[in-house]
Amino acid sequence: MDRTEWIARYARAWRERSPEDVVELFTPDAVYFYSPTAAPRVGREQIAAHWKRSSDTFADLDLRFGEPVREGDRATVEMWATMRDPAWHERRTGRTPAAGEDWMTFPGILVLRFTPEGLCSEHREYYNIVFGEKIAPPPGWGV
Repeated sequence: MDRTEWIARYARAWRERSPEDVVELFTPDAVYFYSPTAAPRVGREQIAAHWKRSSDTFADLDLRFGEPVREGDRATVEMWATMRDPAWHERRTGRTPAAGEDWMTFPGILVLRFTPEGLCSEHREYYNIVFGEKIAPPPGWGV
């Protein structure tokens, strides 16, 4: 599978809240850094558990990926998501959002390493969350 197909399948798994589908994109011993400052999830079982917890509480997801940049066995790709997720908002800010404040904007970038078969062996995610706002990507984003 090529990088573009991998990203499309990753996005579909996110939209469909499918930890089962997402782990098929990773090697059995993959290292998944979901945050630049947290310990990684290692292996499909930990990745699936992380995805289950992360995808249980969002709604109204609008998810976009830019064009990937490839270099050897690595790729980077911009992502931009907006969604409602009061539970994540509360975990991160310590307060329950008021009605209409439950939007969040989740722009970031994935840095990925692939096997020759097209599975991801290393996933690094860098992002900046804006709570309480639904922000569209800027002009020229993702290309």
